[in-house]
Amino acid sequence: PWLGSPTRVGDRVLITTTNGLAALDWKTGETLWEEKVGRCMYTVADGRLYVRTQRGAMILAEAGPKGYRSVSEFTPPRPEKAAPLLRASVRRGR
Repeated sequence: PWLGSPTRVGDRVLITTTNGLAALDWKTGETLWEEKVGRCMYTVADGRLYVRTQRGAMILAEAGPKGYRSVSEFTPPRPEKAAPLLRASVRRGR
């Protein structure tokens, strides 16, 4: 897993897998669902799942006991794609 840490959410435990995310039943350990988003890390806040994939996409999702549903997705610009002038000023601490 890529930067993963199990997180308990109600009666589920969210984990990262080599293929993405999975939810396990807290009591039995049974896999409830798995979503193949690729390697990722995630945060749970306000009942939503915020996922950053290794490819760079940010995903806002709902992840309940019965499944995962992507609500929104975008890919922020990568630093190497920034304008050269901006990179130079940031490197000099300005």
